[in-house]
Amino acid sequence: MELRLAVLTDLRKRIFLRLEDSAEDLYEQTRLFGDEVAERFPKAAYDINEAGSCLAAGRYTASVFHLMRVAEYGLRTLAKPLKVKSPKTF
Repeated sequence: MELRLAVLTDLRKRIFLRLEDSAEDLYEQTRLFGDEVAERFPKAAYDINEAGSCLAAGRYTASVFHLMRVAEYGLRTLAKPLKVKSPKTF
């Protein structure tokens, strides 16, 4: 009885998130865009993971934020051989 009470007390302090079955493949995945992207852009792994996890959790704005950061890695890679100068920051 004491163990049950301790578990229930502890669980009241926790928040649980249930994902839809269709979102399961998006959550905590660094290879959402395939092996080639993961190998070519290893620095983008964190944002790819976060984009998928945010999308799975219904945090669409946060997902777009991370996807924009992922796109930046690709754009910088494209810009380098073309010798495109980085824009000035404000």
